[in-house]
Amino acid sequence: MSVFTTEQILHFIRRHHMKWGDFITLCKELRRIKVACLKGEQRVRRPWW
Repeated sequence: MSVFTTEQILHFIRRHHMKWGDFITLCKELRRIKVACLKGEQRVRRPWW
């Protein structure tokens, strides 16, 4: 999973007109998916985006 720089993250938020809360939720989803992948679970809930 790629790591983004702060500038890339801010650019992404502005481009998609996201709220900061939405971005935090996105991070939590990504972290959960990453953890699930590391554990080898195939049943990962579809993210909302």
